[in-house]
Order: sequence, then structure tokens, then C-alpha cells
Amino acid sequence: MDNNFTISWNGSRIFVDLREDKEKSPVYVLHTPKKRREIVSHVDEMGVEHWLERGKGETKDSMQIGALIEMALYQHSSHWGV
Repeated sequence: MDNNFTISWNGSRIFVDLREDKEKSPVYVLHTPKKRREIVSHVDEMGVEHWLERGKGETKDSMQIGALIEMALYQHSSHWGV
């Protein structure tokens, strides 16, 4: 997948950049109409994935956005047979 893609969220098309943080973990940078947001995926000690917004932790928005990011990544991999 390219390092950027779009998702539909709250009635808008949101541009998403994929970057890496210092630990080489993926960071999804969303360019929403109101502000720039950073969403990261974290797997806890029980193996459960959580979507966190930098500076806020796990929120309703971060969980919704994370699910949309997962769907976009899955659709891309299914399309290309990866």
C-alpha cells in the first residue's frame, strides 16, 4: 500500500498518511477538516488490539477510525491478493 490513502469518516473523506515513530511502529496521521490527528495501534498483553489517539488514549473516535483504517488496509490487500 502507498504511504497514504483516504477513509470516509463523519461524512467526510479523510486523507491518511502512514508514518513510523521512533520505535518503527506505524502511526496513522489523519488530516481532518478541524485538525491533524495521530492514531496508533497497540496490542496489549492479552493480545487485544487497541486504537489510541496520541495525547488522548483510547476514545470512541480512535476506535471508529482504527476500524476504518483496518478496513482500508484489508481492502487493499484483498484487491492485490497480498
